Amino acid sequence: MKRCIVFALLTISLGACQGYEGPTTASGIVVDRHTGQPVPNATVQVSGINSGLGAGGTSPGNTFAADAQGRFSLAFEASRDRNYTLLAYTASGYASGYGDAPLLTAGRKNDNLLVKTAAPAWVKITCVDDPPLSKIGLTTTGYDGSGDDQVVGPGNFSFVRPIGSNSPGSVYWRILDIQGNVTKSSQPVNVANFDTATVTIHF
Repeated sequence: MKRCIVFALLTISLGACQGYEGPTTASGIVVDRHTGQPVPNATVQVSGINSGLGAGGTSPGNTFAADAQGRFSLAFEASRDRNYTLLAYTASGYASGYGDAPLLTAGRKNDNLLVKTAAPAWVKITCVDDPPLSKIGLTTTGYDGSGDDQVVGPGNFSFVRPIGSNSPGSVYWRILDIQGNVTKSSQPVNVANFDTATVTIHF
């Protein structure tokens, strides 16, 4: 009886492992994450994520070309010690993030996938030095990254930073003057694909 139970458990265990390695296929379409429209001629990349206790890190895998309608079909050999996702990018600047990357079932067919991408956009921040010339610090946030802290002096200046496209938001700033007073303000922005918004700060 015990042998039967052990054999049954072994059979279940082996069955559970099946599908986690070996030939794996994926097909679908690369789209703009905001509009849902196909993104033509993207490169689709298989990304392997180390699995298991204490695992970390990713490794890029094979790349495959999507067609002019954003469609792709690919196959690769999966390893049991990795989880797999799909990323996509284009020469024009579209790219997908890990938060949007579809997770693949290794050793199986993965069909009708949507690989979401976003186009780049930028914000140009123009800083105008208005009288009285007593401002000494400027902090700006609301775009990609952690923001900028700058010591400011006399004169106008500007800088450009990347920002998510088609994502309504705001650029925020904080101005410090020589007396320690702080002035805060913001400007709403919603930048189209491949476009640049301008924010003007008077300090």
